[in-house]
Amino acid sequence: FLKLAADEPHAFLLESAEKEERIGRYSFLGFKPETVLKSTGRKNLLLKMREKLSGCQLANPDGLPGFSGGYVGFFSYEVIRFFEKIDLRNKKGGFKNEAVFFLVKEFLLFDHFRKSISAVVLCAIKQKKETELRRVYQEGIERIAALEKRLMRGNVFRKSGGTTQKRYRFASN
Repeated sequence: FLKLAADEPHAFLLESAEKEERIGRYSFLGFKPETVLKSTGRKNLLLKMREKLSGCQLANPDGLPGFSGGYVGFFSYEVIRFFEKIDLRNKKGGFKNEAVFFLVKEFLLFDHFRKSISAVVLCAIKQKKETELRRVYQEGIERIAALEKRLMRGNVFRKSGGTTQKRYRFASN
């Protein structure tokens, strides 16, 4: 994950797990979302997401397990006050955003059972003409190649003056 998320302001890691599994079968890693939606109030993000995805259709929906692209994100606990009558006290230093969602159109899929990695890229086809299909297909191949190149890049730690320094700043959510 650190190889992919280096220097990225927005990245995610989703892990799948079944009832009593110690490790989930799949991990989904992504970065560089097409869109980032944030809410600090009563904005209806679900409606915005539905509108954005309304014309989208996967060519092979059975080809991907579980997550197949789209929006990834979270609602903070404080959002419950919009759905139920509950008295919440404002916490000092609480979340700045009550919800954050990324529109994901490219990600890596790790299958822990098969020990394989798949690069997934969603391409938008505006016209079903042969020239458009070829252009979009070529663009998809280039995006997959960029994902592969990024995955193969060097170690996530840099040596400086004989010590190992981390390039990342970690913060708990």
